[in-house]
Amino acid sequence: MKTKITRFSRRGIIFCSMLLLSALLWNCDTQDLEFIDPYEFVNDEFDNIPDLPEVVDEDPVIVEPEVGTVEQSAETQSLVNDILNAGSTGEI
Repeated sequence: MKTKITRFSRRGIIFCSMLLLSALLWNCDTQDLEFIDPYEFVNDEFDNIPDLPEVVDEDPVIVEPEVGTVEQSAETQSLVNDILNAGSTGEI
């Protein structure tokens, strides 16, 4: 089914959608910003608070972890030697 939209109906759809968009955005303005109170500094409220005692930051004791080692077993060493000493691929 083929639908034809004529130039007149297209203009009507665009006009109606512009009216709807304008109606939706009618109250979206910056009038609310005029009624916000200016920023007030409140540093005076903190003057009556006594100073905190100084915190002693001690260095932590560093414990060195045990480090493992990688050792080659005799079986692995013999396999590596066999591969390296092979004369041709058939011997491997």
